[in-house]
Amino acid sequence: MSPLGKRSVARRYLRMAQNAQAAGQHGRALRFAELAVQFDPESLEAIDLRNQLCQNDAPCLTAVGQPPADPATLDQQVLAPWLLDDLEHPPLEPPAVQHPLDPGQPGPQKDIICPRRLQ
Repeated sequence: MSPLGKRSVARRYLRMAQNAQAAGQHGRALRFAELAVQFDPESLEAIDLRNQLCQNDAPCLTAVGQPPADPATLDQQVLAPWLLDDLEHPPLEPPAVQHPLDPGQPGPQKDIICPRRLQ
């Protein structure tokens, strides 16, 4: 019953997917249906909605936010645009180390005096 539980989150995503489908936002509905199935893989309602959305000849996601896996993508003459974008924009350089490698000297210590009880 916790709002932070996986099934509760899955039900929320399922409702969002149903609302998006009713509004005609197919891609958004598919994304929310995928999230609902990820959070609760046993939810038959979410699985049915995802399958219904995938039957409309739309590319179904294999992982949230990832393009569909195509095993022959690298064997073709023309690469997919999303793959070219990944190749053209290399990942950012790792951030510089912001902590000293030498632990240094311990700081000053101060004894804490317990206050007297009120009488």
